[in-house]
Amino acid sequence: MENEVIGRLSSTASTLADHLGAYADVVLADIEASTRSAVNRIWAAAIMSIAAGFTLAVACAWLIAATWNSPAHEPVMIGLLLLGVLVAVGGLLALKRYRELAPSPMSLTLAEWAKDRLVVKDLMNANNRAEQ
Repeated sequence: MENEVIGRLSSTASTLADHLGAYADVVLADIEASTRSAVNRIWAAAIMSIAAGFTLAVACAWLIAATWNSPAHEPVMIGLLLLGVLVAVGGLLALKRYRELAPSPMSLTLAEWAKDRLVVKDLMNANNRAEQ
């Protein structure tokens, strides 16, 4: 009886150690995926902001200079403001899309825990049936 208990404990400890190692791998994969996604979004936002800012600055300067002493000066200024708002909204939508596509933090780990809870529950039920 005692050898059987020690054998079960040894087997359980080995299985637990394997599971902990697997969990560590899954957690690291989750962290890596989240980090990669966040870095991609930051780079996209930075590049978009710099490019949009530079393009708008040049376009505004050119249009303002071209229409300075003409009746089209005010409509051009209003149009430039509207264009700036349009670009900002486009950037916001792009960032929102990246955020929606981003993996939720620790999603792989949570899925593995859910599977393991079911397996442990089944094992405990099987063990209880065997003891009866």
